[in-house]
Amino acid sequence: HENTLFDEINKSKADYLSFSFGKEIQFEKEFNAPGKVIKNGINNWLKIYNPEFYKIITDYFKMIPSETRVLASSGNNGRIACEVLLTQNGIEGVGGLNTFGKKHIRSASPNSIFTQHYENFSFRVKKTIEGINISGLRGTDYAMDVTNVKLSPETFISGTSFSTPIRAAKLALNDMMEAIL
Repeated sequence: HENTLFDEINKSKADYLSFSFGKEIQFEKEFNAPGKVIKNGINNWLKIYNPEFYKIITDYFKMIPSETRVLASSGNNGRIACEVLLTQNGIEGVGGLNTFGKKHIRSASPNSIFTQHYENFSFRVKKTIEGINISGLRGTDYAMDVTNVKLSPETFISGTSFSTPIRAAKLALNDMMEAIL
């Protein structure tokens, strides 16, 4: 329940929140209007066509303390899509990068008003004895029964839902290191 989530956030005094869910709006072609125009247009559209979701993102997200940084995935439908969570003030978008360090073609919300951060978009999936590994580091990232799981060497998972917690973790680590150094 949303109230419980936001009550817990306020009690724990979280420094960072990472959201890997949302609702994208797709346009007919790549949007070229200024970010503020797009933000206002999306919010006006939501008020009319999806007032329940609009109420959630405007009312509940205002309950997050101002000192808590909120990161949200930018979406995976390319340059013609925009993640509506990113239209709210104080929410920082995290997009995806390809293997060359450029914006991934499927990373949505490419306007800098919506997406301020970028991280890896695709991760190779490998079986381990205890489950699967996506980090490329030694060990198991997700424990599961892999007896009947078939993976080729080219099996990948991808999306800004993976990019977002990585960026949140890096920002938190940076903050912790500043206190040490």
